[in-house]
Amino acid sequence: MHPVNPLKKRHVSISPVVLHPKSRGYVTLMSSNPLDPPLIHANYLTHPAVMATLLDAINFTLKLGNTRVLKEGFGFELDKTPIPSCIQKHPFGTEGYWEC
Repeated sequence: MHPVNPLKKRHVSISPVVLHPKSRGYVTLMSSNPLDPPLIHANYLTHPAVMATLLDAINFTLKLGNTRVLKEGFGFELDKTPIPSCIQKHPFGTEGYWEC
C-alpha cells in the first residue's frame, strides 16, 4: 500500500444520471440498403420529468460536494470550467445553465 500524500490533490468525478428515463427515442432505416447503418434518434431529455430528475440529482451532487467532510477532509471543490455554449446563455451554476 502506498502512503497517502495529504497535500496531493485528488480528483473525483460524480456524474448524475437518470437510470429509468421516460424519454423515448426510436430507430429507423437510413435506406433500403441493408449495409447502411440505422438512424438512431435518442431523444434524450425530451420528457419534462427526466430533466426535473436530472436537475434534482445535480443539486444533490452539489450539496454533497459542499459537505464539511469532503471540503475540509479532502479539499473537494467543484470544477467550474464553463461549457462555452451554455455560459453565453446562462450564469454558471443556475438551473438554466445545468439544463443547457
